[in-house]
Amino acid sequence: MFIKYALLQLFDHAIKLRLLLNNPASAFKVNDAGGIEKNRERALSLEEIGQVFRVFREHSDSFSCDNYLACALLLLLSVRRSELTESPWEEFDLDEKKWSLEKRKE
Repeated sequence: MFIKYALLQLFDHAIKLRLLLNNPASAFKVNDAGGIEKNRERALSLEEIGQVFRVFREHSDSFSCDNYLACALLLLLSVRRSELTESPWEEFDLDEKKWSLEKRKE
């Protein structure tokens, strides 16, 4: 499922950049992309992480500084994208430089 979702987002971004007129991934079902993805144990090596961020910098015309910083934060904090982007300001203490996740309701 992740593959299809990622491709949909990728092609939607290309449409926003006016590189494409339509999303070629929208016609596919989950089974067309190999079915539901299984969790993996593999992690990127430090070399691979460095390579990814070099590519981000090389394509700064289409990969904004905000995107670069968001990816760096996600990697450093080891949180899900939604945990970072949907966090209320009350969880952050900028004076203490702390992010208090325990304030969340389960």
